[in-house]
Formats: sequence, C-alpha cells, structure tokens
Amino acid sequence: MTARSFRFVVPEGWHEVPAAAEDHAPWAQSIAAAVAEACRPELEADLVRLAARRATDPRGTRRHFAQVPDDIARRATAHLTVDAYAAADDGLEAYLSAVEEAQRGTEPSPVVAQRVERVLVPAGPAAVVQDYLAQPDGSLQERYLAALFPPESGLLVELQLTTPDLARFPDIVDYGDRILATVEVEG
Repeated sequence: MTARSFRFVVPEGWHEVPAAAEDHAPWAQSIAAAVAEACRPELEADLVRLAARRATDPRGTRRHFAQVPDDIARRATAHLTVDAYAAADDGLEAYLSAVEEAQRGTEPSPVVAQRVERVLVPAGPAAVVQDYLAQPDGSLQERYLAALFPPESGLLVELQLTTPDLARFPDIVDYGDRILATVEVEG
C-alpha cells in the first residue's frame, strides 16, 4: 500500500505560514494585530523573516508553522515544519544508522548533546532526535526531530520543532511526541 496523504493536529497558538509569498505580509500583520501595540513591529518583522524561510524552502510540500503563545510576544517562540517523503520498508533502520554514523563523525558540527530514541505512536514506529544547535552568535537552539515510518505506507513523515527559547518547553520531546501521536496516514 502506498499512502497518499497524512494529517496531524497542531496545538493552539500555532499559525500556519502561507505558501504564497504575496500572502506573507498580510499573514504577519493579522497575527501581530492580536498582540500588545508595543510588541507588534518586532513580532511582525520576525514573522516575515519566518515566512521568508518558507518561501525559500526547496521542499515546496513542507508545511511551516510559527508559535505565538500570548499577546505580549515580540517574536515567534518556536517553528514547526512537517513534510512527507517516499521511504523504503527498512527506512527506520536506515535512518537510525545514518544518525548513529553522523554521531561518530569527526567533522565539526553545530549539533550539541544529541539523544536518539525509538518510539511507537499510533501511526507506527518512529525515530526521535533531540539536540541543541549552536548558532553563529553563540546561542543555542533546541531541536526535536521525528521521523515516522507508518507500516506499508511507503512514507517517512518528518516533524521538526525548533526554539531559541530553551525554557519554552519543559520537555520538547514530550511536546513533539504529543504532536507526532496525532499523525494519521490516509491511503
């Protein structure tokens, strides 16, 4: 069986970035209009920056979301992307092997303190990676990356959650796993 589509549930406070570049400014303005007036210019600029990432994403099918948790936000506190790729039946094992090989690498890497685990969610088995990415300015960005391999679907559903606010999620893995558990494959 080859799955044709999938769906998932994003928690409250997340806003999907529109695909069309001409929709980015109105999207950012509508979200910024809901926050305190003093916060609007910074938040709108940050949302336009995130939307530009969406516009230059080589994977046109990848969906992007920005989290704006409250009415005093001056920037999006997290970024979520979700996409699907064709995958082989042994995709999970190959994925885990590639992660392990990268961990053993000797090349300089911005990845710090990576942990990897295998999980089982209703849609199937997944590899979950949690790490920190060193940024050029010396700050850290926390990242959750899940690669879900629904059985007999021919798919890899990838969910990536990043935040520069290290205190934003008490446990980014738990938060990401809750989103991952909502994935349903249709096909």
